[in-house]
Amino acid sequence: MEKPEGIKNNSNQKKWYNNKLLSNLLLIVFFPVGIYAIWKSNAIAKWWKITATGIVVLVVGISFPQNTENLHITQLFKAI
Repeated sequence: MEKPEGIKNNSNQKKWYNNKLLSNLLLIVFFPVGIYAIWKSNAIAKWWKITATGIVVLVVGISFPQNTENLHITQLFKAI
């Protein structure tokens, strides 16, 4: 059975996460969506997925304060 002329076939449409440039840009700008995009993508090699995820984990891990003993709740609200 043929589809009517106005209905597109979903297999011909390119998914947003298969766009390499968009996936890598999202990885930098908004990493949770970027991580999802690279792992969902069929266009990105597995070694790049593992490497990019490792880099994001390291950067996020380094960005947290290392010494939290001297960090008080009042200091957090002074910044606001």
